[in-house]
Amino acid sequence: MAITKLDQSEPLSAPEWPTWLDPLLNAIKQLRFGSLEITVHDGRIVQIERKEKLRFGTPAAPKGR
Repeated sequence: MAITKLDQSEPLSAPEWPTWLDPLLNAIKQLRFGSLEITVHDGRIVQIERKEKLRFGTPAAPKGR
């Protein structure tokens, strides 16, 4: 996955990646159902929260009703 700076057309190399990028990509890869919340202070990402939902099949309705 190549990430491009807004002011340049050259892709960033891994050492230039922001420190939050790897945790964000890992959170996305590990999430099946849910959401990610990114907190920004002064234009910088300072926190990533993951809310995951566990979904179960609905039980079958009892027969005879």
